Amino acid sequence: MARSLRVGDVKVRPLGFESLGVRSMATLIETPDVTVLVDPGVSIPPKRYGLPPSDEEWEALERAREEIQRAADRADVITISHYHYDHHTPFLKREYEACDEETARELYADRLVLLKDPEEKINQSQRQRARALTSRLEEEGVEYEVADGRSFEFGGTRLEFSPPFPHGPEGTRLGYVLCLRVRTDDATVLHASDVQGPVYRPALEWIVEDRPDLVLISGPPTYLLGFRFSKENLKKATDHLLEMSDRVGRVILDHHLLRDKRYRDRLSEVYSEENVVTAAEAVGEEERLLEAYRDELSGEK
Repeated sequence: MARSLRVGDVKVRPLGFESLGVRSMATLIETPDVTVLVDPGVSIPPKRYGLPPSDEEWEALERAREEIQRAADRADVITISHYHYDHHTPFLKREYEACDEETARELYADRLVLLKDPEEKINQSQRQRARALTSRLEEEGVEYEVADGRSFEFGGTRLEFSPPFPHGPEGTRLGYVLCLRVRTDDATVLHASDVQGPVYRPALEWIVEDRPDLVLISGPPTYLLGFRFSKENLKKATDHLLEMSDRVGRVILDHHLLRDKRYRDRLSEVYSEENVVTAAEAVGEEERLLEAYRDELSGEK
């Protein structure tokens, strides 16, 4: 499995991130009381630069899927922030997610699944995916609960979920996501999927309110700059990340941002902060921005 880092009495193991070669924020968080698998999905895009995935991307996808499945064997709880396929595993055969019905059955079996509300604060495409997932969980006899804005206690560990926040800027058509705070007496770790910075100020305030020791967060999608993401929103995300770096212990900044070859130039102010790193850097691995460099890996540039 991938290497892990310790934050007080909490062990954090990034399983799939863009700096590790795939689209994902899958993370295993272990406390003395409970083991939580967060956002157990992984994906690679069918096309980038008009090109199919490189051999290196297929290998990284299979490796990340294996890591997620092994992590599930150890997990007591699975959490799902939203229903994009790089954040959950559907009961479907999908080549670019390296999954099928058996993969999903093995992943969710005998675990408690805490998930984003399938009906409220959700766009239509994710509602359909959520309904498909919860229907199959019921068929398989898997216990699940809606987590939006709720807290769950496991011994001395408390899992606290945010209210639904926009998947990026306010008014986005991409729907809503949940952040997760894992709190013990010794440490606080916060996982913030797809808030894209965050751009949305209330998301930032929820993330930093208790000064967590570690934040894992998706950066702004600068590879879509001028197309689906504006310079104004990039400025908001940058300002919020700089503020966050002053108010939390450490920041793992990854996911959407690292689909851009120039990600360090785009957020040079943020990455100049000593406590801001990528997932690969956090666990002492070499960065592998395979999607961003697909053109070069395919020999097209």
